Amino acid sequence: MAEYAVFLVALVAAACKLLTKSGPTVPAFRYVVAVLPLGGASTAVASPETLKLMAESGLEPWPHFTFLVGNVLAMAAAYCMIKILGFHFHSAGARRRARWYGILLACCTVAMVELMLSVDAGPAHDFVTSYGAKPQVMVYQLLYLGFISAAAGEFLVIVRGYVRETPLARWALVGLQLEMAGAIVALVWTTWGMIKGVLAACHIVSPVFSNSAMGAIGAVCLVFMAAGIAWTAWSSPTAKLRRWLWSLRTVYTLAPLWRQLSVADPDKILNTSRYGGALLWAIIRPAYVLHRRIIEIRDWQFTLRAYCPREIRNWAEEQAAQRQLNKTDSNTFIEAVELITALAAHKAGHRCRDTATPPSVLEPPEPHQHGEADALRRVQALIRNGALLHELRAEPSFSFPGPTE
Repeated sequence: MAEYAVFLVALVAAACKLLTKSGPTVPAFRYVVAVLPLGGASTAVASPETLKLMAESGLEPWPHFTFLVGNVLAMAAAYCMIKILGFHFHSAGARRRARWYGILLACCTVAMVELMLSVDAGPAHDFVTSYGAKPQVMVYQLLYLGFISAAAGEFLVIVRGYVRETPLARWALVGLQLEMAGAIVALVWTTWGMIKGVLAACHIVSPVFSNSAMGAIGAVCLVFMAAGIAWTAWSSPTAKLRRWLWSLRTVYTLAPLWRQLSVADPDKILNTSRYGGALLWAIIRPAYVLHRRIIEIRDWQFTLRAYCPREIRNWAEEQAAQRQLNKTDSNTFIEAVELITALAAHKAGHRCRDTATPPSVLEPPEPHQHGEADALRRVQALIRNGALLHELRAEPSFSFPGPTE
């Protein structure tokens, strides 16, 4: 019964891929969706329960027809994997090999039908064990297992080389690793089948190489493949959800600093009234709102430079050196000192003649939004701590420009 459960898992994974599809349908998509149902159907059709049921029902056009159908379905699933590679790598060689595999699949199917009919086999619980000594069955097994071995081996080699040479996101790498594990299990499965055929040719029967054992290994192979495809299908939407949550959380984390600096030039604030208000807009498009707020904060910092004396920055640089701060902490400290002083001077209306040089904040440590947001969070934490403000007010080497909040 495990084979039927695996077939159900394969259908669920294929459904996940269909439901999470976005954008136009690429040619490889139909093969990605087809490979799992075909593989799952092959394990279910070739399971001992199905073979026994069909043999006793009398519905088969010839004995062991159901066994043949299960084998052809497995070969069709292997062919789909090769077609996926052909579409993915966009190379003439890959597409040419995919076409040859299609021709080979058709030829092998016709040959396997002829070979099975030429055996003149009667009803039997296990076709290979019962008739494995016959040359026709040996050739049948060679065509069947050889085709799947070649496809699984090529898939493993090509994908492994692609993973080594191409920088991939972690979620994409995990999906490909699961699919490679499935290809490895497929090679184990074909090796198991070849050993079973050799033992049958020698009239040796072993429960280790029964149909049930073969079905169990095939089920493991399919589970790995289904997990890889389902992981790839669901990881992208999950990554989008994580990005949305991170952006929304960061918007509200930086809100105190944003509000505090907005006094420098409130006209720079994005007008969200036509979008239903700032709260609704932040929920609908948090990444855009975060991008806007980072720009607004940076603009306000530039505006507030006119209220920060040069001596304040010089003092901050000396203090950072004395405290042996690393580059990141030093930039955070200097930036916080300048902002605290500039906000106090702006509130008191003290515009400076000898302003500080452009602060390091205008050269962000990370060229992406995560780095910008992290830098601003560190500055905000230092400003809100209160200890730095108290230290600036108590510093005798310069006159702090009046009280501030």
